[in-house]
Amino acid sequence: MEVFVNVESPNRIQRENSYPIASSSHSAYDTRGGGSGITTRSSASHTYTDEQEDRKGKRILRSMANDVDNHEDNHGPLSPYSFRSHQNGIGSSSSISTHPPRPKRTRSQQMEPPKPPVQSKTTAKRVGKQRGFPRILSKDEIELFEPIPWIKNVERSVSKYLPQTGDHIVILTEGHRQYLRQSEMKDLFDEKHGVIDRHEPVIFAQVAGMSWQVGPPTYCKLKVSLLRLQNLQQVLSHQAAPNWVSLHREEVIDYSDEDGCPEFIILWERFYASMDVFRNLQVGQAVDAVYDESGTYSGTIASLNQKGLQWRQANLPSPWTYFHVVWDDPNSKPDDMCPWELVPHGENFYDKYDVGPRLTNEEIKRAKDILIWLASSEDFALYVQQVDYYQYPSYLTIVPYPVCLDMVLERLENGFYRSKQGVIDDIELIKKNAMRYNDESSAAHKNAIRMANFFKTRFMNPRMPLSWAKGGGRKKAIVDKSDDEYQEELQREEESEEEPL
Repeated sequence: MEVFVNVESPNRIQRENSYPIASSSHSAYDTRGGGSGITTRSSASHTYTDEQEDRKGKRILRSMANDVDNHEDNHGPLSPYSFRSHQNGIGSSSSISTHPPRPKRTRSQQMEPPKPPVQSKTTAKRVGKQRGFPRILSKDEIELFEPIPWIKNVERSVSKYLPQTGDHIVILTEGHRQYLRQSEMKDLFDEKHGVIDRHEPVIFAQVAGMSWQVGPPTYCKLKVSLLRLQNLQQVLSHQAAPNWVSLHREEVIDYSDEDGCPEFIILWERFYASMDVFRNLQVGQAVDAVYDESGTYSGTIASLNQKGLQWRQANLPSPWTYFHVVWDDPNSKPDDMCPWELVPHGENFYDKYDVGPRLTNEEIKRAKDILIWLASSEDFALYVQQVDYYQYPSYLTIVPYPVCLDMVLERLENGFYRSKQGVIDDIELIKKNAMRYNDESSAAHKNAIRMANFFKTRFMNPRMPLSWAKGGGRKKAIVDKSDDEYQEELQREEESEEEPL
């Protein structure tokens, strides 16, 4: 299982000698706050062009929340581990903003997404490395570099797909092609990471790893292992469970959450749940859609898109933007929609599509117990809350995806994780962020390794005690062995990170 944070950091020795140790705020916070980092979206109008390919894919604009967390001084005493109080304005992992909210766009309002900074005309790979160069950000730049709602999300969501290791996913190649044409970040993407198959509209894969790249905005290099669904026809007709067969081929997809760009990666469980919608919706039928959980929109199927690729394996047309929907709102222009974005009018959208795997109650409780134990230890106080980006203005040029123990706990509370590996990956990301930002000889660097080791060993083996082994004897020998195994695994991961995706 691989989760990487690939950020080029030249002049590391100079940075290690000059950058302060990244720290979090330790002021008291309680369980009364319950915010979330859900992306909100307003729909854009459907746009017609002369090119057939450009007609595919909906053009949806998300609200670009510019969240800035206030952080209190980090020299206060450590409080008991719990959610922070939003009323006190204490920094956290949630997308809680101290700025006045921006007005939401209606479905009929089109806005031009902000243009990225002008880059020199170099290769995509070279440009991406330049973005990871550590430097001191101004206050305005920090607001630009701050994590976008997509990666700050702590809720279980049916919005933009946020990958977790082990996910079975569906890649819609027509949408991928359109995304690469429309993306304002395409100059940063590796040209080798293009459309996987230009003749097959639906590709199945499993997430093998991900590499988060420094923004703005943060983007993902998603490593996937391609799969074949051996019994596709039987699965689509609900007559059999999926029989996945590995194609022994890995690919990398570069993408981010961008306004106006198609969402071409879907969790397999949601795709599967939408197949009866795909087969059964008819022209003239009333439907409902939910845009990033910001509200329900009603409309009518006006026509079917028959100009896409043929899904030969299923003997069906491509499901990509198959339905042309005219909305009941007269101010909203028609959209081309995918099956997994629609339900028959009156049907509950969340009951239909919130169908991904979940941790068991026992797994959630065990993970929370370990987190609370870690957060109560003074050695790991730095990792409880998010780093204050204004106190450490170089942080976001080095760390593309900030995570903290508070954020992991909140995600556990909200059923965010689909597997145990997803939780472990977030803890590993806390460790790797601390290792990347802090000097190798610092306590912040070393304690992050200890913390991740402790969490993983205790989470994977519930019989291990929530304590450090003391003294000699068999108990200490077992713990030492688990620590040695973890260090060997850590070394293998670090070696794999040095290899480009």
